[in-house]
Amino acid sequence: MVGMTPQSVLIERYAQAVRDLKEGRFQTEIPDGDGGDLEPLGHSLRELSAALGAPLHELSKLLEITERINAGVILDEILDFVYETSTRSFPTIASIFSAG
Repeated sequence: MVGMTPQSVLIERYAQAVRDLKEGRFQTEIPDGDGGDLEPLGHSLRELSAALGAPLHELSKLLEITERINAGVILDEILDFVYETSTRSFPTIASIFSAG
């Protein structure tokens, strides 16, 4: 960036921020600007980053919850299998479950 004006450097940093956002990197550092004509652009890019990042965070949490629920379904299937297998193989266990 040798020989570039401060405004050109700022434009390049904003361009990098846009590339980062495009790649899903919403925590990218977006400079404030120099108080000049480009400052509103920096402000808008920071708002865009926050607006895109928040739903992604929510979707990530939803995916985590879904994975845990699905793991529980598998556990239920395993427990059902253990119950069915054990009650057929061990009649005493069947009487314990039917007494409850």
